[in-house]
Amino acid sequence: MWDIEEIKRDRATYDRKLFESGRLFKDLEDLEVTAFKDGAIPRKYKELMGLAVSLNVKCYPCVQFHVDAAMAAGATREDVLETLACAVAMGGAVTQVVARFALKVLERWEDR
Repeated sequence: MWDIEEIKRDRATYDRKLFESGRLFKDLEDLEVTAFKDGAIPRKYKELMGLAVSLNVKCYPCVQFHVDAAMAAGATREDVLETLACAVAMGGAVTQVVARFALKVLERWEDR
């Protein structure tokens, strides 16, 4: 149901196609890269914010991306779980379904 590797392959394939179709998509990608760099707020926390927002808009590929990025930026399991709890508290019970997927991504990260 939630094939993490397929999500990652699809992102790479279709991002490339979107980037080739015009500059706008690449500009949006560059904006995100810039916004998530270390600054007054460290990247780890920005990725956790991205995860919370992704959970609430129910974007599974975004959830996968931000769990991986947060862990790569130094987040802990506890950081991710607390972020999921806050996101579910703000988004209601329906976001718990997406939180399950986030936990799957986290466990995959830990099993590396």
